[in-house]
Amino acid sequence: MRRIAPEVQALVGIIAVAITLRVVLLTWGPRALLNRTWEYDEVARNLWAGRGFIGTYLGVPTHALVHPFYPWFCAGIYWFLGHPSVAAVQWAQVALVPAYAAVAYQLGRTLQGPWAGVLAAAGTGLHPGLLIFSLRPHALWLDSLCFLTVVWLTVRSSRCNPDFKSVGWLGAAMGWGLLARSSILSAFPIILGWLFLQWRGQASRLKRAAVLLGVASVIAAPWLVRNALVLKQPVWILTSGMHGFWLGNHPQATGGALDHSGEPLINRSPELLAAVRAQPDEIRQADLFRREAWGFIRSHPRLTLRRTARKWLQFWTGSQQTGAWYPPGWRRAYGAFYLALWIGTLGGGVVLWSRRRRRELALIAGFLAAISLTQSLFFVEGRHRWEVEALLVVVAACGLAHLLKNLSEPQEKYFAGVNESRFAWQTADSVIGSREASLLAAALEVWPSEGWVVEIGAGEGANLFHLRRLGGSKPLCLAMDAILEKALFVQRRQAPAVRGLCGDAIRLPLREGSARLVIIRDLLHHVEAPLEVLKEAQRVLGPGGHLVLIEPNGRNPIMALLARAQRAERLIRRSNPEWLQGLFRDFPSFTDLSVQSLDPLPVSRVVCHYRYGVKQLAASGFGRWLGRCENRLGVIIPNSRWGYLVLRCRRG
Repeated sequence: MRRIAPEVQALVGIIAVAITLRVVLLTWGPRALLNRTWEYDEVARNLWAGRGFIGTYLGVPTHALVHPFYPWFCAGIYWFLGHPSVAAVQWAQVALVPAYAAVAYQLGRTLQGPWAGVLAAAGTGLHPGLLIFSLRPHALWLDSLCFLTVVWLTVRSSRCNPDFKSVGWLGAAMGWGLLARSSILSAFPIILGWLFLQWRGQASRLKRAAVLLGVASVIAAPWLVRNALVLKQPVWILTSGMHGFWLGNHPQATGGALDHSGEPLINRSPELLAAVRAQPDEIRQADLFRREAWGFIRSHPRLTLRRTARKWLQFWTGSQQTGAWYPPGWRRAYGAFYLALWIGTLGGGVVLWSRRRRRELALIAGFLAAISLTQSLFFVEGRHRWEVEALLVVVAACGLAHLLKNLSEPQEKYFAGVNESRFAWQTADSVIGSREASLLAAALEVWPSEGWVVEIGAGEGANLFHLRRLGGSKPLCLAMDAILEKALFVQRRQAPAVRGLCGDAIRLPLREGSARLVIIRDLLHHVEAPLEVLKEAQRVLGPGGHLVLIEPNGRNPIMALLARAQRAERLIRRSNPEWLQGLFRDFPSFTDLSVQSLDPLPVSRVVCHYRYGVKQLAASGFGRWLGRCENRLGVIIPNSRWGYLVLRCRRG
């Protein structure tokens, strides 16, 4: 029997949880919130009753009131049941949850791997806003699914020579996306330009572009033809869009559809409202809104630019009207979720950039920019961002998957092989390089002029690199590590002043009393028997020689978080001043014991980390400013909670 992959099992479980949560909310959730209907339902009922695609808008009969895809979807359900039922539409949307999760999974999987796809499916399935709108008879959830599908199929069609079937599927998604939410049209040039950069061969590009646009036109054109025939003139998708254009561009505009008291903005213009209601049809109604909006724009061009910029900010951050229909606790919870989502999105962007997924990242960024700028020309509500927020979820999932993969590595794999990125990060002339050197000040104070300097657990040799640069090339240094590749790397990079040696920390291949200085950094919290390491260090250290021990402090918030997040660093929790000093009770030959605390709050090590952060920030002005802030934190953070502990003693 074929074994089901773990990520597929996880995806099925996520879909089951997402559906169960929706069933619970649909059964016992607040009815007033979930059952509210919009113009879509009126149009769908008229379609089902055979009256056609008609509705009423501000007292005027309409034939192109809303985007057609969602009313067709609802009318199809009504036709199947034989009667209109909002509950049936809600349950049908719940049934589409697997489709949404599958698209999110495929996009995440394409960008970062299967587990990124699983996390993307989880994020979209449990996203608070998308969850609520998947239970309401509103087009937003279907619009979001169309947008996500278009981006996924675009990435899928970006191979050098994709078959025409893949291009055709993308064209179909673009056509239906246009009928779901016409703002996606602004992203079409970005999609076409991006695909042209991926496809090879001028003739091949033109053929595929023709197929793409041809399929999209076949789907969208009948609706445009229908509008021209019914309304006796060309009409683009819908007529009520001009009301939205006016809402964002008139003297009393707030950026949203409501004023600051929560009332519809049109009610604050009674003369205009009366004129709108007096129009004989929706075409003249739309023309009236268009004239009013363009008149304001021509009269106040600078104010229009400022308002458009403000609406763009409101699109991504929120406005006074955002979440007005929800309890305050819901808005605060979503605000915390959205902040975490943006942090995750920035991290995911760094991961995709570093993994050479820059073109895909540029496509997503361009798509988001096109939609947000287009929406900002009209009015902006909080829900409009949810149409594209699933893309933020997918990017954040890529970053989280990368982080979890690294944090879950066992210690043997975490330290296996040579990590040249870590060596460059520790030794570069930057904030991190200088802070690394500062941790070694205690070793520099007892730097010998002859004999051997031995570092146990030297890794790639960054500590000896700094010490030799600051203390001189004498004496000879020995970098000992249990991994042969690391010892060879040190030998290759720093010979002849530093020699690499492969050996076990509790069975050093060195003569007794052969060293004048022994350095142990970030090792004791990785071993189960630290006393055996100290016993061996005592053996190889000659009389009068010094031992310098550097360990992270488990009481520091950053180090404590690392211990809980990274499996290989879990034993940091036991590392503290009392524990370190207690290890030396069994070694009376070590005298002049002293413990020093350094790095109050090593935030820069996280922000500029070579694997988890943005290492390029280390050399920037931001990195230097962050380093200065850390030093100033020493005034308010007790020494017992500083990031690193440096213990120094002498062999009697």
